[in-house]
Amino acid sequence: MRDGVLTVIRPIEGSPAERAGVLAGDQLVAVDGWFTQGKQLDDVLKRIRGERGTTVRLHIHRPGVDQPVSLSIVRGEAHTQSVVGQRLDGDVAYIIIKQFQRGTYFEFHEVLGNMRLASDAALEGLILDLRTYPGGLVHEAVLIADQILEDGVIVSTWARRRVLDEVRATFGGAASRLPLAVLVNDLTASAAELIAGAIQDHERGVIVGSTTYGKGKFRGWHWTGPIHSMADSCESLSRHTQLAVNNQLSLMYVWP
Repeated sequence: MRDGVLTVIRPIEGSPAERAGVLAGDQLVAVDGWFTQGKQLDDVLKRIRGERGTTVRLHIHRPGVDQPVSLSIVRGEAHTQSVVGQRLDGDVAYIIIKQFQRGTYFEFHEVLGNMRLASDAALEGLILDLRTYPGGLVHEAVLIADQILEDGVIVSTWARRRVLDEVRATFGGAASRLPLAVLVNDLTASAAELIAGAIQDHERGVIVGSTTYGKGKFRGWHWTGPIHSMADSCESLSRHTQLAVNNQLSLMYVWP
């Protein structure tokens, strides 16, 4: 949700929504004539989901387009590679994470490993592209963060000022010694913000872009309020993640 409106961060590549023409930034007005304004996200998703092969019609407001857009989508599954990359001039690894799904951690390892094998020269840096990222499984993001950070807390959960669980980075990650730049924008959300926030908090790399989405909710891990109300929430994320989650990702550097 953005300003009370269900907004598409990015349709999953290869998904029925992408094939039907849904674009990043589209705002969902109605599902099969049922208006979404003021409705809970879970209720809207229940209307969108359904049996494979059935059809759902979405009515969309598209920024910059005067007339509403109506799209008919045939429900189905999306199968896509979640990590892609290439070796740039100067022996810099450029990796895009499209989403954090089951197996994304292994894909990250494979893509990075293949780039190392592509040349006898050592990699001199890593650009991690998390722009226009729609969300996904937080445990996959934690595993990748562990490969980037040398040490320190990646994420922790709190309940009434007490730490319930804490995940720390371990020494020797596959990308932990590479100079790092992370690309973000206003549609970087969810688990991607977890990684960006941990990297920023530990001063591990340069964050480049604009203020992130500030979703504040993760698949599998949930928190219920901003930092000032953390003591009253039933479960909250640690400061290492709140830097990004609360839409306060400070961007003090410029990538040359």
